[in-house]
This record gives sequence, C-alpha cells and structure tokens, in this order.
Amino acid sequence: MTPFTTDDVRVILDVANEMNENVPALKREWDRNNMVFLGATGVDTYHLFTKAPVNAYADLKGRKISAPGSIGLWLKGSGAVPVDGSLTSYYTDIQSGVSDGTVSISTGILPNKIYEVAPYITKVNIGALYIGGMAMNKDSYAKLPPEVQKIVKDVGKEYSRALGETLMQRYEGALKTMAEVGAKQAVPVKISELSAAERTTWVKTMPNLAADWVKANAAKGPAKDIVSTYMNELRKRGVKPVRDWDKEM
Repeated sequence: MTPFTTDDVRVILDVANEMNENVPALKREWDRNNMVFLGATGVDTYHLFTKAPVNAYADLKGRKISAPGSIGLWLKGSGAVPVDGSLTSYYTDIQSGVSDGTVSISTGILPNKIYEVAPYITKVNIGALYIGGMAMNKDSYAKLPPEVQKIVKDVGKEYSRALGETLMQRYEGALKTMAEVGAKQAVPVKISELSAAERTTWVKTMPNLAADWVKANAAKGPAKDIVSTYMNELRKRGVKPVRDWDKEM
C-alpha cells in the first residue's frame, strides 16, 4: 500500500524486522497465532514486462496488465485493466492475449521465461516488498534454554540479512540473463527505464492507497500509526519516497 518508496529489499527487511519486534500491535498478531517472529522475508522490486514498448505512463491506458490482488491497485488511475493471475499463468495469458504484459518481479519472470512473450522490460522500480516472515511455534520456543532461544533469534535476523543480499544479487543477475538469453529470440529483449518524470506522474495519479488501507483497517488496530512508523523508519535509513503516503492521511 506504499509503492514507489525503495527498491532495496535489504532496507525493507530491516524495517520489517524492527517493527515486528517493537510495534505492540504487530507483536500481538504473532502472539495471537502462538508464534514467535524470527525474521522477515520479501521480494525484489517490481517492473513492467510487456508485449509492446512502454515509453510513458500514458502508454498503459487501455492495456490489460496481469497484476494479481493488491498489486492491481498500482494501476488505479492509469487506464490499464488489471488481470488476475500468477507467475505460473502469465506466460500463457500474455501469449494468448488474455493480457498485454505484467507488473512483476525479475526473479520470477526469469525462471518462468515470461520474457519470451513479454520482451519489453521497463524498469519502473515500483518497489521491493515485505511479504511475511519466518516464525517458530511459541510453545516449542519456550521449551528451549535461554541461550538457545538467543541463537534462534540471531539466526532469524541473519536469515533476513542473507536473504536481502542474495535477492539483490539474484535481481541484477536475472535482468542480465534475460537480456543475454533474450537477445537471440525473434523479438529480442529490450530493457529501458521509465523516466523520473513519468514515474512521478504515475505515483501522483494514484489514489492514496495507504490512506484507503488505513480507513479499511482502522477498526482492527492502529493502522495509521503502523503506516506512519513504516514510512518514518524508511526515511531514517535514507530512503526518499517519491510520495509521502503517510503525510496525506
């Protein structure tokens, strides 16, 4: 609900780890499910992968873009039509004309060879995402000696750190591999980058997704505070969001 903040998944995971440990409302959710949070997980930044070039934000108008669930919200205001699906269906969907491309992650596009039917890769840097975490059953954790509990917690954080570093490497490697392998196909892979001005147009045209999320979840807990904390923690780490979602709520 806060796109266009940062493409550095390492920063995202660091913030998620801190919030899951220190924000009472988040800690309660893990406790409610009888789990002990150990370490956050995430995915690399999102780009456009399409059958035809996208040179400007306006080019999305009228196109059918595979974007499942909440990812489809990123297309609000663009005139594009979100099409539900998953990485396992994108290839066939694009090939058969069900969609004209997708908003997705490079590390998922490469192994599924979606670049074969969507050779135009437009780097938009919509942002990396925190998508969940590794946890341990609370009762089992409580049975461990204190020194072992500490080791488990430390390893959880090391998992997040190593995952972040590996994801950044795999992301860069995926783009490079798609360019190299895709150069030999009928319509060669072409990687371009959406200009800063066009990215700004995109994010400014969106409704305030964070505000909508806060409104929908206000009765369940401190939704507004969670968004504000998240954005502030990103800024503390040097992130300069294209849009300050929390300051518009």
